[in-house]
Amino acid sequence: MKLPIGKEMPGNFFQFDVASVAEAISLAERFRAAGRYRYFRGQRNAKWRMQSSFARRTKKEKEEEIRKLDAFYSWVRHSPELLPYLKDDESIVATAQHHEIAATIFIDFSTEPTVAAWFATDNAIVGEYGAIFMVNPDDVSSVFKSMTESGIVMRFVQPDIANLWRLQAQHGLFLHTQTDVDGIWPFDRIVFNQTSVIPTIERRRIYPDRQSHLEQMIDQYRLLAERQENFRDLADYGVRRGAIYVRIEDPPDLTPSDLVVPKLPAVLLKTPDERWPLMDIDSAPPVLSPSELRTGGKPLREVVNMRRSSADLVTVEPDFTRHEGDSFQALLNRLWTGMRPHPYTGNQITRAVSKFACLYPAFQKFDLGKGFGLDELADSLVDDAIEIEMAIIGGGSTRAYVASGSLWQTLTEAGRDLLGFSQNPGREALMVALDPYSGGSLRLYDKRALVDLFSDQIVPWQIVVERSVAAYWPTHIATLGRP
Repeated sequence: MKLPIGKEMPGNFFQFDVASVAEAISLAERFRAAGRYRYFRGQRNAKWRMQSSFARRTKKEKEEEIRKLDAFYSWVRHSPELLPYLKDDESIVATAQHHEIAATIFIDFSTEPTVAAWFATDNAIVGEYGAIFMVNPDDVSSVFKSMTESGIVMRFVQPDIANLWRLQAQHGLFLHTQTDVDGIWPFDRIVFNQTSVIPTIERRRIYPDRQSHLEQMIDQYRLLAERQENFRDLADYGVRRGAIYVRIEDPPDLTPSDLVVPKLPAVLLKTPDERWPLMDIDSAPPVLSPSELRTGGKPLREVVNMRRSSADLVTVEPDFTRHEGDSFQALLNRLWTGMRPHPYTGNQITRAVSKFACLYPAFQKFDLGKGFGLDELADSLVDDAIEIEMAIIGGGSTRAYVASGSLWQTLTEAGRDLLGFSQNPGREALMVALDPYSGGSLRLYDKRALVDLFSDQIVPWQIVVERSVAAYWPTHIATLGRP
């Protein structure tokens, strides 16, 4: 295979000029097939210097980005039950980079020329010149190693993060460097004219339109971080206005530390470990009506089992939207996305979908935004309803109404003895007995029994009332008790 030589440019790199992005992709593919280049990066403007997002910040902005990254790092390290896949610093920084949590000193590359070309043309200005930068890591490994050892970091990082679908979709890796690459070691490149033509690749193939478990947790982190930022702003405003703030400590956990905790089966400790290329994102989901979902049973269970590796469960027809809320379809998608990766059985997910479908119509004329009447609505929908609050590992909390009898069934024998009841005392007495444990020690509960409570009541209720932070799996909560 004869390859073009290219023209040597000032700075000691080779440039290959072509007329279009299609020619650029074709040439890059030929280079890769011949083993000349293996890593590729696309830039909309060929004149832009290759710098990390962090390097492009001002000094003050860099301080803010470091604060953001430190906060995310701390959250990950304190949330091993939520994020077992982020086991090292490289994985944490890669996740922060790909989900724009903070600017980092990682520069995005791909092993796929088509992906690099997509980024080189996305939102490009017609008439400018785009570029695909290329490098063979074997050719630069010894030089980059020497530079890194001397203090100028230049190294490629290719973390394997099972649930980081965006990284997998983009066949991504990173150049870790804190320096201006063009000033140290400029890469060879293909330069092409920007036209209105873009690579024939769907956006969702680059940015998946469904979320993995990890990406759900990242969204949860964003929400919590935003709330904390708003609270800081409010506190700063109050201080400027002379307000006095009283710090309220968390209630003490009065549960004996030696309370027996049943050992969890291995299946309950299993964490989602999924990869985007193995997900079914193309097959059309079956069409079911809301009444068919409410009925549940064998037909729905068969769909659940068949679609377990699919991004979508069903298409709801007719779909409908309640007052001031998300559509039935949108909330069903959220329930499926949240539960599907966890080791629930097909029966458990089927029951959750059916329960959600039964609850949703009751909220048709209920304005969640006003927050009034929820107790009365719960009393009409849930047997002997009792509200519980769960603190989520890593921060935040969520609530749900459950049947007091079901909550009683999840207590361990030791937990029931501690509360002083050998039989279910009913809602009022149970609420009083649990009140001292509003801190909500999980040692009172059998987590194996909580799995059924989550699927049958907790998850459907969180979804139907559109809790902004939701708990989908028992091992993700730190405490459970009365609000």
